[in-house]
Amino acid sequence: MEILIISGMSGAGKSRAAICLEDSGYYIVDNLPAEMMVKFAEFCAAAGGRYDRLASVYDVRAGEPFERLTGAVEELRRQGLRCRLLFLEADTKTIINRYKETRRSHPLCGDGASIEEAVARERAMLAPVRAQADLVLDTSAFSTAKLRSTLLTLLGGGSGGGLHVTVLSFGFKNGLPPEADLVLDVRFLPNPYYVPELKRLTGLDVAVRDYVMNAPESHEMLQKLEELTGSYPGVEKAYAIQAGREVRIMVRPEEVSEDSMILLARDIARKLESELEYPGQIKVNVIRETKAVEYAK
Repeated sequence: MEILIISGMSGAGKSRAAICLEDSGYYIVDNLPAEMMVKFAEFCAAAGGRYDRLASVYDVRAGEPFERLTGAVEELRRQGLRCRLLFLEADTKTIINRYKETRRSHPLCGDGASIEEAVARERAMLAPVRAQADLVLDTSAFSTAKLRSTLLTLLGGGSGGGLHVTVLSFGFKNGLPPEADLVLDVRFLPNPYYVPELKRLTGLDVAVRDYVMNAPESHEMLQKLEELTGSYPGVEKAYAIQAGREVRIMVRPEEVSEDSMILLARDIARKLESELEYPGQIKVNVIRETKAVEYAK
């Protein structure tokens, strides 16, 4: 049985970390007092493998001396359980900005202290816990995605840590799926609906799959899309739309400049001209999007 105790500064990302770990197969318990951790671990150990990976969030909300936490960790290890302590922290400026963005109050601001004073007090209170931590992670420069990937690297992905790919068919008359990361317009492929013996079948049937995927257009589309999306540095996403009449390419602004995107569009257009046979023309649309965010305080 594996036990992970998540502690650290308020505003450093403990709740986000708990969500990421829950998606990875951990059973999450939030704000459990130190004395109850030992009893709860005993209960989980007797559950016959149902709770093989347990993560508990512990911070100043517990309202008890932090020596109890270190004592609980020692007791769990004495019982032969694999127990690790993860400590999340961030610099004071980052924590203050996160609280200002969410409009939440720091748990130590109840006596009228400023956020900066509360952060300094909490940092001093948690110093003994940080000293005992197995892993210390500074999340000052972390996005949610970066926090998740770092945790999965340090702790292992578990049963839910892999990449999930969902292939979804839809009708354009109903609008694009809002959760889609990549949309491909494949209306130029042969449609089995107009084949009498296939009309009543679905894409799960082997006959329908073979009819579509064995068509020359399907092989060419898959091959060219892979080449297009994988052969140019700086490309983040690529969409084939308008029945293959437009290729819309999103590039990373930190890797592709405004001048470079013009050259990239020309290079891709020349490549399509030399390697594809198609009637009419294909529009190559390279998009470089930057955002500037500031807050009125």
